[in-house]
Amino acid sequence: MITVEALRPDLISMKRGAKTKLLRRRNALIFCFEADTIPALRASVNTYLRWVSTVSRVLDVLEAIR
Repeated sequence: MITVEALRPDLISMKRGAKTKLLRRRNALIFCFEADTIPALRASVNTYLRWVSTVSRVLDVLEAIR
């Protein structure tokens, strides 16, 4: 799945008070978030939601170009 590969480097490098695990089940992505504080959790969730949204939009554009 392209989305998983696009997010993989950030799953490894993001360490500031939050951990994120990404699982793939068939056609679904499952995110598991763990954070030391509520602001760190919020920032982590918001970041990944933005990245997934961006990857989705890019894939839509690429599909439209084909």
